[in-house]
Amino acid sequence: MRSLRQFWTPRRIGEDRVTLARLGPLRLWLARAEKEWGFAREQGDLSHILDIAQVPEDVIPDRLEWTTILFREAPREFRLQAVVPDRPLVVKPVHPVTFPAGECGVFYVFLPVFLELVFITREREHVVATIPANPLSDTWFGTAKEGEFCYSLPFPASRDLASAEIYPHHIVCPVEIENRSAENLVFAKLCLRPRHLSLYCGQRFLWSSRVEVSNEHRSKRSILRYPRGAPAQESGLILLNSPQEKPEKNLQLFSFGNAFRDDIQFAR
Repeated sequence: MRSLRQFWTPRRIGEDRVTLARLGPLRLWLARAEKEWGFAREQGDLSHILDIAQVPEDVIPDRLEWTTILFREAPREFRLQAVVPDRPLVVKPVHPVTFPAGECGVFYVFLPVFLELVFITREREHVVATIPANPLSDTWFGTAKEGEFCYSLPFPASRDLASAEIYPHHIVCPVEIENRSAENLVFAKLCLRPRHLSLYCGQRFLWSSRVEVSNEHRSKRSILRYPRGAPAQESGLILLNSPQEKPEKNLQLFSFGNAFRDDIQFAR
C-alpha cells in the first residue's frame, strides 16, 4: 500500500505498460502506447484501499470501456491531481442540530475528492479528464424560484473527528457555524460551495481549508467566509491545490435549508 502523499506525486510509465490506481471505491486503469494513452474506470464498494502500481495486461477486465487520448508522441509522465467537486454540495448532520442565540460549533464534512488526469510533456500539462472518486447524486437546494443545482453528500457531517470513519478518497472540511441571530438556528441541511477551498494532504487523509458560516436571521442570507491557510487540526500539511474560484469578501448566500419555507430536493 502506498502512502497518501505518494499517491498524488507524478509518475513515469513505459510504453505498452498498464497502471492501476485504487482510491477507495475507484479503480482507475491507465495504459500507454507509442502515440496514445487510454484510461478506464470501475466503481466498487466503499473501501480503505489506497494503491497505485504497474500491473500485467492479463489482469485487465474485459468489460471496461476505454477512453483514448492521442499524441504525436505519448508522454511518459502523468499525475493524478486532487480537486474538489464541481458543484455546490448539500450536507446534513446525522439529525437536526439546534444552535441557540449566540452559540457556535464545529462540524467536519467529508467531501469525495475528484481526480484530474494530467499528462506531462516538456511544453505543457494536459488535463484530459476529471473523474469523481465516488459519483454523487444530484439534488436541488432552494425553492422553485431560487436555488442551485447541487450534489448530495452521502456521509453526514460529524462533530467527532476521532470516531468518524474517514476513507482515503475523502476531503475533511472543517465547518464553523455561528448563530448571530436572536432566534434558534436549526442545522438540518447546509449548502457548501467547495470551489472556494484549498486542498491539503496530511498523513492519513486529505484536508480542505475551513469554512465559516454565520447567520444573522433565519429568513435572510448567511454570511460565508473562506479563510486562507491550512486547517489547524493537523500540522505539516502539504498544499495540493489552490481555490478554483476566489470568493467575494463576506459572501452572502442562502446556506441553511431552514432559510426557505419549502425546500425542494430530488435525486436520481
